[in-house]
Amino acid sequence: MEDESRRQWEALVSGQLKSPDIYSILKEENLEGLEIDPVYFTSSKEYPMVARAEEYLHLVSPYQEQSENESLLLSHNVEGLAEKNLFVDNRLLAEHILSEENRVFSLVDVFTKEGKLDQQLALELQAKGFARSLCVDISAFQNAGASIVQQLAVALSKARELVEAFSSDVLKEIIFKVAVGRNYFFELAKLRALRLVFAELCREYGAEPHDCFIFAEPSMRNKTVDESENNLIRSTYECAAAMLGGADAIYLGSFQPTERTEFSLEVSFKQQLVLSHESLLNVFDDPMAGSFYMGPLTQQVAEKTWSAFLEIEEKGGFTAQMIGGQLQRDVYEHALREQQWLKEGKITLVGVNLYPSKELTKELNTPYNPKEIRPVRLSEIYE
Repeated sequence: MEDESRRQWEALVSGQLKSPDIYSILKEENLEGLEIDPVYFTSSKEYPMVARAEEYLHLVSPYQEQSENESLLLSHNVEGLAEKNLFVDNRLLAEHILSEENRVFSLVDVFTKEGKLDQQLALELQAKGFARSLCVDISAFQNAGASIVQQLAVALSKARELVEAFSSDVLKEIIFKVAVGRNYFFELAKLRALRLVFAELCREYGAEPHDCFIFAEPSMRNKTVDESENNLIRSTYECAAAMLGGADAIYLGSFQPTERTEFSLEVSFKQQLVLSHESLLNVFDDPMAGSFYMGPLTQQVAEKTWSAFLEIEEKGGFTAQMIGGQLQRDVYEHALREQQWLKEGKITLVGVNLYPSKELTKELNTPYNPKEIRPVRLSEIYE
């Protein structure tokens, strides 16, 4: 049946294109180097389900007085909170907050900007009794222009260094902080692939695959200062991708990249509520399971990630690669290629290179530093 359907489709498209060479004509290049077919049919191959770690999705909002939300982002100490899910992104607060009356999740990366594991911080957080105490933050790499495969390989390499420093017991303490970017289906595959490769890492250490906890937020990479209302649309489909990809917690933040106002934060949180309660995107364990497209795409991302992870390890691991500057250079090269694609129109940002098309105000590489992982928005060279 599959072969017959494929032959019928090929005959139809060949006639429309007036060429028998339909696959080379329809093939579209992508920055990730993934092989994408123009059409997908049913397959006899089975792909694993990748359900989220938590029973329900945490819709995280900043703390506000009188807030009824059960999942809160805390940057400062607040007295009197009980039976809440608290996501703490402040190191001093994480070191002193108590967890008796709330479930606490640390979003404080236990690696420094230079790539070194802060063992003292990691030990202190593990002793706190948090729901998840060890944050592996790869959002900075996405916001700096890293590829999906680079991001996931870094996640694995950082997790491995935690295991080597302590033991495989820390695998159940890890929370991955991830930024979701503009490429909708690729980002879906990224989150699903992260669960697959994390499970494989657990098996490598002889441990039962632990639940992979993913905290997701929209990327700042494609956000613009001018016409910032366009960012509401961008963060909406990024939030949808995070939900369908199986994130355990989602935080939208401000749609205005250079400021956080009470209005922008309220609007962003309501985006999450509408998607959750009106679209019901978050009610399934793995809504992409069984998809002819997402199954092989997820597998391909996972395989490329594992190969990239092994390459990092062969060269000394995450910390050694960061100290030597190789990871920074790799991310820099990919970020510049992505920036070039925007200039050439292969990537579209409405209000930047389309409707209207702006002129460059800076050189292509001006915002970037090959020695540092730092956030750079694609629109910066037009502002």
